[in-house]
Amino acid sequence: MSTVRWKLRQMMADRRITTKALAKAVGVHKNTVSRWKDCDEMPKIDAEELKNICRVLECQLYPDLIEWLPDDT
Repeated sequence: MSTVRWKLRQMMADRRITTKALAKAVGVHKNTVSRWKDCDEMPKIDAEELKNICRVLECQLYPDLIEWLPDDT
């Protein structure tokens, strides 16, 4: 089965942005960002929130924030 790898934790570290700062910039609670960071596979997330994350982190959704991992078969 294919997987969509979620790389928010890595992007935040690369950009040196805190959970609190990203939450404020995106307009969500810091616990929400914390949950997103803890995911290895892409979480259920609103399109507007994705757009704002990419804006704040100055990145592209693909391949910066998500990575497609196809089946091994």
